[in-house]
Amino acid sequence: MGMRSTRHEATAGRACRSDRAGACPLVLALALVSLIVAGCTATPLPDPPSFDGSRVMLTNDVGSGLVRLVGAPGAVTPGSTRLRFTVPPRVGVLVATDPDGSFRQVIAASVGETLYVELVLADRDEFADAFTVSIPTLGVIDPGGDMDGDGSPDAVDCDRLVARYRGQRCPGTMGACASDGDCAGGVCIGGGCAPLCEPEICGDGIDNDCSGLTDDGFDIQTDPRNCGGCGISCDDGDPATIDSCMGGTCMSM
Repeated sequence: MGMRSTRHEATAGRACRSDRAGACPLVLALALVSLIVAGCTATPLPDPPSFDGSRVMLTNDVGSGLVRLVGAPGAVTPGSTRLRFTVPPRVGVLVATDPDGSFRQVIAASVGETLYVELVLADRDEFADAFTVSIPTLGVIDPGGDMDGDGSPDAVDCDRLVARYRGQRCPGTMGACASDGDCAGGVCIGGGCAPLCEPEICGDGIDNDCSGLTDDGFDIQTDPRNCGGCGISCDDGDPATIDSCMGGTCMSM
């Protein structure tokens, strides 16, 4: 790299010495640009957030009218991106994901109903896909109409006629949601405002995720953060050990 640069500069210098028409600054500028371009390395842009429904398994062993969704690592990219699961006309359920893109969530749904999945980003909701609720896997289906062409199906679009409002975040004072009053901080289902549901918190006795159940979605037999009961962590503080929960008892290896 150093030898090539020296020759390039020498060539430019000879061209400048022999130049009698005032083109020397142009020659030097072109030489400098070629050196800069040669030294530049493009930085790849990060992949956009995504949801992989093929990595999600469903069970209906948690009670009538309920299903448990278990996302394997990589179900959400990047990890820790929040999701919103909506089975209209029910209120959407906000779902936290782990750093590896996995998650566990119980929602009110029955086999055959439609599940809409959105990625909840810092500044917007991004529609991921629509699925038929089926056991043991999700079936991809047509999400239905999108009247304003903004990428959010009408079933989960805060304002079906205004493209700048997409997803279920309420615009507050504008759009179809405003007809139901001030719903700032809420979400919109079919043009109507509803409370904002948050990820379930184990042990607080509150239905945080609007699923109709309290403290649901936690398996105290296998969850290392709630092993044998809510808030019981298996983390022993030693980074050299692998901590797990088996049968409601913490294990370290």
